[in-house]
Amino acid sequence: MQDWYYITYGEKKPFEYSLENGKYKLSIPYPNNLKMTGDVILAQMVDPNEPKYNKVPIVKGPSKRLDFDSAVVFRDTNRNLFMSKTFGYAGMYRGFLVVIPPVVINEDQSEAKLYLPSFEPSKIPSIEEIFKIITIMKIFPSLDQYQIQANLDESMKNNDPFVLIAKGRSMEEAYNEYIIPSFNLEKSVGKLKEDGKMDYKERGAIKEVFEGDVVGEYFKGSQGKEGFNVFGQRISIRHVTKGAEPGKSLYLDSENNQMMRSLINGFLEINHNVLNVNETLVITSDVGYETGNIEFSGNIEIKGKVCDGFSVTSFGKLTIHGIVEAANLFSRQDMLLISGVLSKPEYKIECLSNLQARYIQNANVIVKKNLIVDDFIYDSNVRCNGNVTVTKKSGIILGGKITALRRIEANVAGNKAGILTELVCGVDQELDEKINIKRKELLRYQEAQNMLNEKIKTSFSANFLRNPANFINSLPEDKKKNAIMVLEKVKSINNLISNTQAAIDKLEKSGDLYDFTPEIIIYQKKYEGVKDRIVLSGKSDN
Repeated sequence: MQDWYYITYGEKKPFEYSLENGKYKLSIPYPNNLKMTGDVILAQMVDPNEPKYNKVPIVKGPSKRLDFDSAVVFRDTNRNLFMSKTFGYAGMYRGFLVVIPPVVINEDQSEAKLYLPSFEPSKIPSIEEIFKIITIMKIFPSLDQYQIQANLDESMKNNDPFVLIAKGRSMEEAYNEYIIPSFNLEKSVGKLKEDGKMDYKERGAIKEVFEGDVVGEYFKGSQGKEGFNVFGQRISIRHVTKGAEPGKSLYLDSENNQMMRSLINGFLEINHNVLNVNETLVITSDVGYETGNIEFSGNIEIKGKVCDGFSVTSFGKLTIHGIVEAANLFSRQDMLLISGVLSKPEYKIECLSNLQARYIQNANVIVKKNLIVDDFIYDSNVRCNGNVTVTKKSGIILGGKITALRRIEANVAGNKAGILTELVCGVDQELDEKINIKRKELLRYQEAQNMLNEKIKTSFSANFLRNPANFINSLPEDKKKNAIMVLEKVKSINNLISNTQAAIDKLEKSGDLYDFTPEIIIYQKKYEGVKDRIVLSGKSDN
């Protein structure tokens, strides 16, 4: 018989050892290959015909050299034995006979644990053997013998096969001070309407806040702390981002230093991971399906255009660089339309201050103060409670109706084709609107009065209103109460009619008190088809 050196490989893999950096894995043979310090690894006379050893021998005969790792394997040349120098699994790795200590190291290398495949006393290494493993694997000895013994006892008590033998220190990440916003700053797809359909123009893109509102939870920053792994290697500090950094117009609550509030009225915006409250809303794109309709209590500046069917509402100043298509616009302060308006009559542009535009075409415009148009006004209905000035470039007013309180100025009105162009000056839009509202009220009261008179004729007689006192006295007692109630209604409606008519008269007289003279000035040419008139009363006579 020849000497056959043989390593027994099993089909199962009860343990996988990750070598150092985790790039390599060694499948450990089945548990019979678990060795204690001093155990013989190879010294068998093997019969290759025996089914138990049906694998091809690694080495045949003593004359064939078998490479081994001298750190974990000892060769007794006198007896031709290979013996383990540590606790672990015997096997072949990269052509070398080795004993692999069953140590598991976690992903960040902050812990090293010894794997115990058996709790039999003969299969449990001593503390000395564990420290030998720590030395072999070049692990930093961060735990003393008493700590390791305590961990070993605890694992055996809980039947936990993993025993902590070394522990690093986790690196603490560094981060700047940050805020977790109280609002979801993501735009929604749209708004669900009552009929179940989705309105894709309402995307909730603007997160508006007011002075004193809580905008988020504040957290202090950290400089971080270096760590080290189980090999004693330094783990450098990693800088991370945990939230948006606090920016302008924010302050910490005096009573709760984790509560961040808004210093002003504005809207929340995260720009380059900095949370700000801004007074002016800047839209760098077009107003369309990407942005949805825009509404904001402060100033708005739109770098692009406003697309068909959308709306922009500003309770501050509104500036639009691109063309305004068929859209609804509103501003409480000045409005500047740099590229002009190309709209449709069913949409409205309303400014409660001064409005300036390059041109206005096919639009419905209401301006409380002054309107300045650089080039032209075509086929538009304009109502202005100040001056309308169209003189900078071509200065043409053509088609539609222009109504102003103080003055209308243009270079040219109408054209050779005689297109109807109406210019009306001297009409106070606010006064006119108030008078019209009162007139509508008066009409409703008069209709109610007529209906009540018809009811009286039907229920009583036409004589009731000629002399109500005598008529009521002539009635039976059971009908007097009802008649008195009807009479009170009559008096009430009469008072409403009288008071409303007096309010109308007062408003109409106030139009005669203006300290200016309305005028229409056409500097170059007024064509046929232009109808211009001055209203001296301050109210429309339509």
